[in-house]
Amino acid sequence: MFERESLADDARVPPVGSGFPGFSISHNVGSESEVDSILREADRAGGQRLRPGEKAPWGGFRGYFTDPDGFLGEVCYNACFPLNEQRFVQLPK
Repeated sequence: MFERESLADDARVPPVGSGFPGFSISHNVGSESEVDSILREADRAGGQRLRPGEKAPWGGFRGYFTDPDGFLGEVCYNACFPLNEQRFVQLPK
C-alpha cells in the first residue's frame, strides 16, 4: 500500500487531477522478462507506457502503464514472493 503521493511518484504521474484515480492494479509475474513482455502486450493493446520495466527501490522489478481508459496498471516481479504452480503469489512464512 502506498500513500497517494508516493504511488503517483512511483508511477511518474501527477498526484492530483482527473488523470489519477489514486490506485493501480498490480499484476505479479514470475520474472523480469515477463514484466517487459506484459508491458509490450499493454502497448499493443492501446495502453500507454508510463515507466519502463526497471529495478525498483524495494529490490524487485516493475513497470507502469495506463490502459485505454486511463487506469493505472503495474506489472512487477519480486523474487521474495515467488509464484506457485497456479501462478499465485506465495508470501514468505
